[in-house]
Formats: sequence, C-alpha cells, structure tokens
Amino acid sequence: MKYASVLSFAAESFDNYQVRVETDISRGIFSFSIVGLGDKAISESRDRIISAIKHSGFESPKTKGNKIVTSLSPAYSKKQGSRFDLPIAISYLLATQETQLDTKKFPVNRCYFIGELTLNGDVRPVPDTIKSILNTPEDSIIFVSSKDIELLPTLAHILAKKKVYAAKNLKEITDIISGKIIVDPVISNGEYKKTKRLPRIENTEDKSVWDSVQNQDRAKRALTISIAGGHHIILFGPPGLGKTMLAESSNEILPALSAQKQIEVLCMHNDNLDLPTITNGPFRKVNSTISSQALIGGGNSFRTGEISLAHNGILFIDELLEMKKDTLEKLREPLENKIISHKKYLYRQKVPANFQLIATANLCPCGYIGSQIKQCICRVGEILRYQKRISGPISDRIDLWIKINDKYSDKKEAEGYDHTPCRNEAKILTDACRKIQYARQQKLNGELTASEVLEIISRLRKEALTVFKKTESILSTRGQHRLIKISRTIADLGNSEELLPEHIHEALSYRKENYIDTFQS
Repeated sequence: MKYASVLSFAAESFDNYQVRVETDISRGIFSFSIVGLGDKAISESRDRIISAIKHSGFESPKTKGNKIVTSLSPAYSKKQGSRFDLPIAISYLLATQETQLDTKKFPVNRCYFIGELTLNGDVRPVPDTIKSILNTPEDSIIFVSSKDIELLPTLAHILAKKKVYAAKNLKEITDIISGKIIVDPVISNGEYKKTKRLPRIENTEDKSVWDSVQNQDRAKRALTISIAGGHHIILFGPPGLGKTMLAESSNEILPALSAQKQIEVLCMHNDNLDLPTITNGPFRKVNSTISSQALIGGGNSFRTGEISLAHNGILFIDELLEMKKDTLEKLREPLENKIISHKKYLYRQKVPANFQLIATANLCPCGYIGSQIKQCICRVGEILRYQKRISGPISDRIDLWIKINDKYSDKKEAEGYDHTPCRNEAKILTDACRKIQYARQQKLNGELTASEVLEIISRLRKEALTVFKKTESILSTRGQHRLIKISRTIADLGNSEELLPEHIHEALSYRKENYIDTFQS
C-alpha cells in the first residue's frame, strides 16, 4: 500500500479553506476514484490527470493495474472546479515514488498546489487563484500556473513571507519540488523577482474631471467630506448640471488603501477580468435598471454583487429614483451593517459590502423641480409618488444631501473653507483626514458604532451640545448619529480635536431636512 498527501486551497464563492489531497494506491484491477463532494469538473479530472502524467514522461497509471483512491478533505464541504488537478497529480506521483519532495526546502505542510492540467501536462490558471494565494498561511509556498504571474506584481508587497512559484507544466513542478532544478520563486519576501521593483498602478492621465467641473464649490466641499469620512451622499437637481460628472470625479480624490484592505479588494475581484485599481479602491458605476441579483449578488451560481465588488470603494448609482423600489430596498442592510447575507445551501453566508454610496437623482419625472431656468411640468401627485420611491429608512441612511443649482451664486454656502481645492489638494486633504481617523479609532468616521457616537456626544462642549440638542425635533436618532459622524469628519478636515458649533452647523446644512420644501413642492 502506498500513500501520500499534499495541500491545496479552495476558494468557493466566499468560503476560503485548506483542502488536503490524499492518495492511496493498492493492488487490484485498475480504477481511479475521487471522493470528497466534488462536482462534475472534479470527477472528469481523472482522464485529464492520467493523460497529463503520461505526457509528462511518467508511467501511465493505467499500465500499473492499481486501485487509486484520492480523497479531498474536509469531505463534508462541496468542492468545484478544476483547481485540484495539479495537487491530485502531485499526490499520485509522490505515492508511487515517481517523484520525491525535497522536504528541507519544501515542507509538505507548507506547500500548496493550485492549477488545472491539460492533456499534455501544461498547467492552466484557474479562477480565484489570487484569492487562494492571499488566504493561505503566512509562510506558505504556493505553486501556480506561469500564466497567473501577470497579476502577481500588484500582490508582491502584501504577500509578506509567502513564496510563489510559477511553472508551465507538471514536469517542471516535479523537477522543482524534487530539487532536480533550482528555480527562484517569482515572489519572495514581498518582492516581485521579475522586475526587482514594486510596480504600482497610477492614474497617468493629466486631465482631471474634478478640476473641469466649474461653479459647484458647495458640491465639491460635500464630496470631499464624503470621501474623507466614508459618508453616503446623494447629488440631486435638474438635468445637465454635472451631477454624474461630479460623482464620477470623486474617484480621483480617493486616498490609498492599506495593505489589508487591498487584500480584501483583490479577494472580491479575482474572478473578474477588469481588476480595479486596487491601490485606491474600486469605483463601481451601476445603472438604475440593474436587477436585485446583480446588485446584491447570490443566485444559484452565487455570483458577487456590485455592492460587494465595491467593497472598500465607491458604489455609484446614477438616477437613484429610477431604480425599482424593491431593488433599492435591498440596500438597507449593507448601508447600515456593511455586510450582505446570502442563503447558501442550508446556512446563511455573510459577504463583505463596506462600500460608500454616491448617488444622483432628479426629484420629479421631468427633472426640473426647483429649477430657476425651466419650469417643472409635473403634477403634485406625480412628484410625490416619484419621490416616495426612496423610503424613509433608505433616505435616513444617506448622510449628505446636496442640491445642484442651475443658477450659480458666488457666495460660499459651506463654512470652514476659503477656496475650492483642486484635485491634488483635495486628495491630500482626504488622505490626511483618513490618517487622523485611523490613528484615533482605527476606522473611518462613517463606520463608527452607536456607542462610539454616544461617547463623542458625551464629550461635547456646552455650546456645541446646545446646537446638537436643537436637532432633536427634526432628526431621528439615526439621523442625529450620522450628523455627529459628519461633524467629526469636518472637524478632522480642519485639524480640530474638538467638535465646535460651526462643525455641527455645516453638517446640518447637508441634511435632507434642509430641502423639505423641494421634496414636498
């Protein structure tokens, strides 16, 4: 009886776990069975593996007349895909002693094999390879396809002590692990060996959408506050005033993410061909016609929704009030709790959805309510029905409401700033503001819990507390908490350790309640 085991890593949707691949060989009539709740692709891998072993210069398993049993444990977890082809082939070759493992250089409990095999023995990349690499233990040694290294430069600085080897075929991997050839890992100690330098993805375009938007100083101020503190914001007003343009330009002033947050972003986007710029976080733009499943994810195939793809970044919804009401209501949980729950098999799966919502909207069917240039032609009943598409709980979760006027006034309506910062200045401001927040509380102001907000309220000076208490008659408890969060961000932008009355006044000027006449006219 011969036996060997190696490690692989499963990344099924949002479940990431280690899989031990064990192979037992005994005498008898030839058979090759794979157990451990594998799907169709895994059951079909037997023929791929047999052919790959034969074409890699080893003796075909069929000629030996052995009974082969391969187990993928834990056996109670469903497994899918062709990612286990490579570890099954390696465990078989180790069991038959056709190849050896240099345990000094490659300890068996630290080596992970991930990849699909072609009939001629080549190693092909598989979905979720990045997710697997990121979730393996810190001192892991990972073997993947050489075609996976295109994305590895962006990972180098966040892989710490992990080593990643990239090979073209099964024969090359067996030669590496047995010590027949000496190959340096493509990633080791946080360095990408191909380039000897850490590549970074930067925006090389000189043109700035942020700077090209003119005469919207108050909106830019609000967007700066929103990005700095991670607050949800909606821009509303007549068509053609640059609401969409402003919202899209917010991507230009996003500060850089920490290494841990970059890992979280990569885990969400690995199965998408259009990887976002992970240094600053994703920017996902969705249309109002999006379906509920596309927005929140789930379904039989358990796909990632847009709210999870926007994790640690921005979710931009254009024309929010045109969205179906039942789809819009799906945002309640993630807006408040930063997660979304999906039912998977017999249990519920919680998926990260810590996004910042930026939305635009017209407040009536024709779009010209409140316009100083063109008269609204909608009836009162039509306007009220249209505005009721966004429920109270959803609107209460949006921190800043900014009206885009079609008649510009030189008067600065927001307090505490002297001029509108250009893109570079705004990015420096938001970056500095976020560093203050992470140093003080290890999270953004928009993520503060109710107890943390109450603690801030308890430390307010008499003047600021007096201003705050006057809001009890116009704001809900949630609205008051969000007011404090915005005020704290405004104070941080001004490098103020204390919350002052002017900070609360400015935060209050961004609340929906200031536009009640617009919403009910």
